[in-house]
Amino acid sequence: MSAEDKTSIYKNPHKLDSILLTSVSIILLVVYLRTLLPGVGYMGDTAKFQFIGKVLGIPHAPGYPNYILLNHLFVSIFPFGTLAFKANLLSAIYTVIASIFIYKLFRLLQINPWIAASITLTLCLGKTVWIHSVIAEVYTLNLLYTTLVVFLFAKWHLSKQDRFFYLACFFYAISFGNHLLMITLLPGIIYLVYVTDKKTFISPKKILFCVFCIMLGAGQYYYLIWRTLDPSSVYLELRASNFSELLKIVTGGGSRDDVFRLLTPELYLAKIEKFAFFFGRELLFLIPLPVIGFLSKKRNQLYWFVFILFAGSLFFSFNYSIDDIWVYLIPCYFYLSVFSAIGVERIYLWILQKTQKSQIQYFAFLIPLAFFLINLNRADMSKQDQFQLDTEAKLKAMGSNAVLINPDYDEYEYFKYYLLGEGYEKSQNILLMSEDEAKNLLSAPNMAYKIYTTSETIAQDFVTQGDHVLEIMPALYLIER
Repeated sequence: MSAEDKTSIYKNPHKLDSILLTSVSIILLVVYLRTLLPGVGYMGDTAKFQFIGKVLGIPHAPGYPNYILLNHLFVSIFPFGTLAFKANLLSAIYTVIASIFIYKLFRLLQINPWIAASITLTLCLGKTVWIHSVIAEVYTLNLLYTTLVVFLFAKWHLSKQDRFFYLACFFYAISFGNHLLMITLLPGIIYLVYVTDKKTFISPKKILFCVFCIMLGAGQYYYLIWRTLDPSSVYLELRASNFSELLKIVTGGGSRDDVFRLLTPELYLAKIEKFAFFFGRELLFLIPLPVIGFLSKKRNQLYWFVFILFAGSLFFSFNYSIDDIWVYLIPCYFYLSVFSAIGVERIYLWILQKTQKSQIQYFAFLIPLAFFLINLNRADMSKQDQFQLDTEAKLKAMGSNAVLINPDYDEYEYFKYYLLGEGYEKSQNILLMSEDEAKNLLSAPNMAYKIYTTSETIAQDFVTQGDHVLEIMPALYLIER
């Protein structure tokens, strides 16, 4: 009888799995709801992803059609809360669903169920995953697709049932409609297919299915052409009116220059230090566990599969020079959680052998409890309403028939959320314009709009050219000629 059998408190392991999996899902949902961003805010991208699904717009590259369509469906049918609340909640739901596949993957690897539940909670209560589970963003959907695809390929590897292969390929192809970071899974998938069934590479049926999936995944990006050519589209950050423009957007647009950029040795050293900081901040006291897990257990093909996935994701992230690269490490944290779970189990089995006390397994839940207490203040967005209150106050002060000169990026998206997402543009006839457009409007005879700006610098520009400027509230200026 294995150690797992000896320590199980239920004769039916499936019953224990169901109880633990349900408990993990409920705990995460309660925590995320308690710490959810209540409305618009956090940053400009968050505000954009809060309204872009409703209006079926096009955000920055590569366009995220899969996320936008799922967002549109959810905010259209979910009956409770504001538009911002719904979009934020959707991120939490993605992580909760991802936690199911994380737990199931651990159990496929024969991890003790209590430890599997503990490390699943720990990953989802890490700072980066937690923050992006309570705001509107694409990264928890990416986590969901990553965990689902890895689980399905692992299930196929162990069971040799081709239905899991087909499902894995389908969801892998679809996942590219959300984030192109999924390309980093390809080396690991090729390895696992090779060691599982080499004939897959020459199977006409499987090759045709993969081609179909590729076409289906790529076909999602026709959404960008559709919305560009649709005259009713109200938010187009990018335009793709033909295949050439579409290809430029899908391949990253201007961000392509940031990939695999050659750096000086000093900059590489600085980047290593930055990544060490990221991993230390996320893993906290668990840093030794992935090493213990990888080195202290027989490394079979699934372990190498996960290691290759981790190496591919880390290699890409390290060679992508953008400011918010820390969020790209979420898949790495998932892969490391696999080895962390193995490491915790090895420590548990060693203690069990010494003490013969199976109750020690329950102490594994001290790990997610510690993560919860450490990260609560860092990830709690429930009181972050200052941007919402400030934007609503300015909109109230502006009234109707008003023009706001384009503010900075974050504030621009906050206002766009209300103008497009909540309908202020139509109901109150409030528009956003550039400074030059506003100047031309001021010069127009019988001008029916009031002109505002939130920038003191822009206000001073109008004063310099002889216009009258009145600060009607902090950081809101009325411009009159």
